[in-house]
Amino acid sequence: MSTFMVEDVFRCPQCGYHVIEEVQENVTALSLVNAIGEGGDVAYSPTAVDCTDETECRYECFQCGEILVDEDGSPIRTTADLYIYLNTRQPTLSLPPKKEKRNG
Repeated sequence: MSTFMVEDVFRCPQCGYHVIEEVQENVTALSLVNAIGEGGDVAYSPTAVDCTDETECRYECFQCGEILVDEDGSPIRTTADLYIYLNTRQPTLSLPPKKEKRNG
């Protein structure tokens, strides 16, 4: 499998934005505390939570919330399915330019 930058191959079919977010529900997560400042500002290590049977995951456009779906119209729920979606449904040669995120 090849690796690629999502922003190079993804344009939201609804709004044209180029960032995908993973939405996880019913998650218990942990974060490693790296440092804490005098005012209580905490610096955390980046962490990732894997989807499990108890965790409901989906992938959507960061800008407009459009949920990415497979050919059957079912939400993309795994990273393997997301890879297939980006490789088969997002042709890299015909992508429109990136749209900038709107403020507000």
